Amino acid sequence: MQGALLLADIIEPGFSLTGALFMLTCYMMPALFGRDQQNGRTIFFLNLLLGWTLIGWFYALHLALKLSPTDQEAAASHGFWRHRNNLIS
Repeated sequence: MQGALLLADIIEPGFSLTGALFMLTCYMMPALFGRDQQNGRTIFFLNLLLGWTLIGWFYALHLALKLSPTDQEAAASHGFWRHRNNLIS
């Protein structure tokens, strides 16, 4: 008697582990980007608990990539950013 063909029979075991690690890394990307920020724990827990919703994942990514006030001042004092802002406005 022939059994059902399972996906695990087709794909090598190492591939599924690699795929799972890749998906976990993509899921935790906002936490990885925001780990050096002042609110790094908030970003981590927001991503962990609400990252499964796309809104929670994108909000965590937004918080992780948002510049801190000191970084905004440094960027504003740089001539390139002033020129770029003049082009936009």
